[in-house]
Amino acid sequence: MAFSQKVDSSLLDSSTQLDLLKSPYRGLIDNNGIVFLVNEDGKSVKAISKENAIWNKNVVEDHLPFVGVKVIRHLSVKPDQIIAIFGKHCSVSLRKTDGAYSNLCCD
Repeated sequence: MAFSQKVDSSLLDSSTQLDLLKSPYRGLIDNNGIVFLVNEDGKSVKAISKENAIWNKNVVEDHLPFVGVKVIRHLSVKPDQIIAIFGKHCSVSLRKTDGAYSNLCCD
């Protein structure tokens, strides 16, 4: 179910990778204009298209327990997926269309 979601464009970067610990930006825009935004809690990622949320996933809480600070540190946009790095050594891929998880890795 989509719901209206305004996005502050000053929080977005048009590159394919975002280091959330060093950057003032909070999200990325892909080639199709879809925004992938890390929520203010630092734990969730949402996909937004034309001001409508497509999906919202709490990446950190869905993959407990792990080592490190419980926030997303890095976000990457790939052709069909988003990769979120969180905690000390965890990463997960999210399918762009529905946010389905794949390739969880914690070392």
